[in-house]
Amino acid sequence: MIDLVRGAGSMAWFLLFVLAIFSVVSWAIILDRMMLFRKAQRESQEFLETFRNSSKFSQAKSAAEELETTPLSGVFLAGHAELSAQKNISEQPSILLSPLERSLQRAARAERARLQRLMMFLATTAAVCPFIGLFGTVWGIMVSFSAIGSYGTPDIAVVAPGISAALTTTAAGLAAAIPAVVAYNYLQTQIRGFVAQMEDFGLEFLALIERNFSTEA
Repeated sequence: MIDLVRGAGSMAWFLLFVLAIFSVVSWAIILDRMMLFRKAQRESQEFLETFRNSSKFSQAKSAAEELETTPLSGVFLAGHAELSAQKNISEQPSILLSPLERSLQRAARAERARLQRLMMFLATTAAVCPFIGLFGTVWGIMVSFSAIGSYGTPDIAVVAPGISAALTTTAAGLAAAIPAVVAYNYLQTQIRGFVAQMEDFGLEFLALIERNFSTEA
């Protein structure tokens, strides 16, 4: 690769530098999100086990405050805060489910936004990098044809190095975009799984409140 781009012009080198930045940042995001999601999955199982086996909300709250990575903790803490706020109102005879449900939904949206943080950069890398590489190739071919015009004859020895160097930008663009596409689709599947898990937990939490407290729709 170094030999191929050694004769490239300043434009090709600039585009390769830009693509290298996209690639490095994308891999950093991929590794960060994968480690985060793996930890979140592990903590989700641990929190659900504690929540279902605990006899008091205080035990589940302690687990939620300790297991901060799982999005279920954020949903539970929001529901617990709303429940506590309603119970602290002395004239409130029963638990209102509608505000509680809205609190759970707001917390779930906030947790989803946290999980999707930096994902836009992967989508941008997947969409933009091939075109950056293609632009470099087109630019290199234009320079090669300009060289043909200067020499007057289409000598392969004149144009081949320029075209070869120009094509490396397309290869570099694909090398940056392909891992970003694969990782983006995989991580989005993981996020959809967390969203479904939060929805199921919200329903489970509301059902538990209905069984153990006097409630109003």
